[in-house]
Amino acid sequence: MAHTGGMERRKYKIQPAEVWDKVRQDYLAGLGAEEVAAKYDVTAHALRARATRDGWSRYLHAPAEPVDPPPPPPSLFDVSSDDAAGGDPAVLAEAAAQASGRAMRAGRLLEARALAGLAATYRKLEARGETAHGAMTVENAPLQLVYDILMNPLAASDRLAIRPGAADTHLALKEAYWTQQQTLGEKNQEFRHAQLHRRAALDRRVAALEDQLKAAGMEPVAETESARRIRTGVDMVIDCCGKVMSAKDWDKTLDGL
Repeated sequence: MAHTGGMERRKYKIQPAEVWDKVRQDYLAGLGAEEVAAKYDVTAHALRARATRDGWSRYLHAPAEPVDPPPPPPSLFDVSSDDAAGGDPAVLAEAAAQASGRAMRAGRLLEARALAGLAATYRKLEARGETAHGAMTVENAPLQLVYDILMNPLAASDRLAIRPGAADTHLALKEAYWTQQQTLGEKNQEFRHAQLHRRAALDRRVAALEDQLKAAGMEPVAETESARRIRTGVDMVIDCCGKVMSAKDWDKTLDGL
């Protein structure tokens, strides 16, 4: 068969319902459409079309657990000499620089860049003579260091990782951090479930009232198309002034984050 263009079109492939169930789970869990499509060998266009057709709205559902989540990447930041050096910025700078090199060789470019910035920050501390780790507080920490930590939560979590079998004088602090993180995650999940069920109960109540009106020979109040799109999650009101944006366009604003 002759082709009309220089590029061969992707062959259409029908996936079974089980695959689309997994696609839906991961999509509602917050994974990007392109990522989910590549994972299950479907097209992003087909995914978005099915999400629109079947009402897969991330904003009306509690996040589902992703199917077979990948294991966390191994730690590249070896700070075993941190405690022995008493928080010496020179030692920390060297550890961060070595970790940056390991991340670069592993192809983890964003992590390599963040660790290189962290190494530069520690070198600045060394130049200032701030060798006492205990003298640094949240109030007087360099803004660059605060920025690096806040903008790279994975590196911060890695720094607080509990490594079985390793001597760790900060074990109690790390355990307290992870306990708090788990509690916060559970409370956020409880809140999302509460909001989901509250919305579902409200929808059922509205449907029952509409049926009651129709049974009495009365027509429910007409709903505008714009109100319907907002109610079903196709569009979103994104500020206090009523600015409306489609959910798809809003998703695109997350690409650079």
